[in-house]
Amino acid sequence: MKTIRFYLNQLPEPYRSQAIANSDESELNALATDLKYAIYNAFLWRESNEGLEYWINLKNDLQADQFADDHYEEQRFDAENLSQFED
Repeated sequence: MKTIRFYLNQLPEPYRSQAIANSDESELNALATDLKYAIYNAFLWRESNEGLEYWINLKNDLQADQFADDHYEEQRFDAENLSQFED
């Protein structure tokens, strides 16, 4: 396992710096198994400056391979886990 910071650093800009800015040190130093886990647990999406919809769009972009790259192939988000962030 690696830290949440490690996985967030795999994101393209501006997502990388925004996700890190929304997280505190204890969250960034927590261990994660993959990018999906890291981004879901780094911070509360609805409480971020960017808002819930912004991070949902990132999830959708990653699913659609907009940022296709080898390190994203195994880091797919699945829609069923999104329900925890919706009202």
